[in-house]
Amino acid sequence: MRKIIFLGCLGITLLFVFMCIAEKNLRILELKSEGSTRNLLNFATVKLKPRFWRIRAAATSKMQTFGKDQNAFLKANNQDLN
Repeated sequence: MRKIIFLGCLGITLLFVFMCIAEKNLRILELKSEGSTRNLLNFATVKLKPRFWRIRAAATSKMQTFGKDQNAFLKANNQDLN
């Protein structure tokens, strides 16, 4: 009976030890993954920001040109109404 209790306690102790080691390794892997993910995100941000500003500038200039053309068109068409 004592052997069974001793082996049971030993088994539970070993289980907890291995669980702690596995948890420690998991935390190390999570930290490595977090660092590489942050690096990839920063790299993508650096690459995409200039492109975003170029696209925004092009769209803004197109909108301004369109607004002027549309305004001239409407003025020309409304001359007949006066």
